[in-house]
Amino acid sequence: MTMIEKIRKVIGDRRTEKDMTYQELADAVGEKKTDAWNLINGKRNPTFSTLEKYLVELDLDMQITAKKPKGKKA
Repeated sequence: MTMIEKIRKVIGDRRTEKDMTYQELADAVGEKKTDAWNLINGKRNPTFSTLEKYLVELDLDMQITAKKPKGKKA
């Protein structure tokens, strides 16, 4: 299971724990309902900033950092 798949599962589990609909979650992070559904169900690859919005809204204490490719200068 990849990191993004794990995060998707955590986001989906927390959404159900908080008894939120996809629409309520999408409204809270400023996205469309289909965007929230696609993210949780793996139909779309989100950006790190999008994932962070969901994690903040759902009070999840996870840190997301992107690794720089080896041999590439910043």
